[in-house]
Amino acid sequence: MEAKSVTRFIHFSPYKARLIVDLIRGKTAEEAMRIMKFSNKKAAKIVSKTLHSAMANAQNNHSMNLEALYVEKAFVDGGPSWTRYMPRAMGRATLVTKPTSHITVVLKESEEILKRIQAEEAAKLEAKKQTGKKAKAAPKKAAKAEPEKVKQTEAKKDDKKTESKKK
Repeated sequence: MEAKSVTRFIHFSPYKARLIVDLIRGKTAEEAMRIMKFSNKKAAKIVSKTLHSAMANAQNNHSMNLEALYVEKAFVDGGPSWTRYMPRAMGRATLVTKPTSHITVVLKESEEILKRIQAEEAAKLEAKKQTGKKAKAAPKKAAKAEPEKVKQTEAKKDDKKTESKKK
């Protein structure tokens, strides 16, 4: 299954956005978010919002596991350019184009990662079944030892107070 997110009409050049999108293509979703967080490009903030939206779509709309997601496709298309005129010498005017971009991020669930996660969960459940009674008994022993430590630390504090009063 795929989860997709598109951000349209973003006001920066497609060339500049592609520099960032090329960094995350093929990476896991978590790793891609880390790359975006530490990138100092303006486009990184917008691409990370698009990636975050795709992750939310995967979790809420398709019930995918966030840990098993990777960036299958990520691309930037050019949007319409805004045209403006700049006054020049001798009454002339030159055309200034301000480009826009459309960013698309497609996430997919990795079967390998999903199998590894399920195996880890099964191993945890198996370990809980085997050590069920022993794990419950250990905290009771630790709870009995704690008041003794508290009494010892309180006694040390009292000793320090009396020493400071003697001086």
